[in-house]
Amino acid sequence: MAKKPDPPAPATAPQSQQPVGGALLDSGVNTAVANHRPAFQACLEKSTKRGPRRKVSARATLVLTVRPDGHVADAHLAEAQLRRRPLGQCLVRSSYRMSFPAFEGNPMRVDVPLALTAR
Repeated sequence: MAKKPDPPAPATAPQSQQPVGGALLDSGVNTAVANHRPAFQACLEKSTKRGPRRKVSARATLVLTVRPDGHVADAHLAEAQLRRRPLGQCLVRSSYRMSFPAFEGNPMRVDVPLALTAR
């Protein structure tokens, strides 16, 4: 008796459109943050033009809520003293333009530590 052929595999979306998880998601988050670093740096550069010319550094933690589609739903800074300053406001506004890989499940919190320096 001949064996029936296996049914064809179901069609799948290209890898970039499939939700990701685990290490692949962690890698995607790191890539999204690295890709957006020039925008964060621009915020610092812009804020230093208002003050005296000197080396300026800033450390902050952006707290993001990322929807399963990869878009930022909410953003704020963990440091209250920086929230009201132009630099903090720029960092938060800029973070809404970040794009993360899609994933399955509920929105997730992503803490983004920033260490920026301008001269």
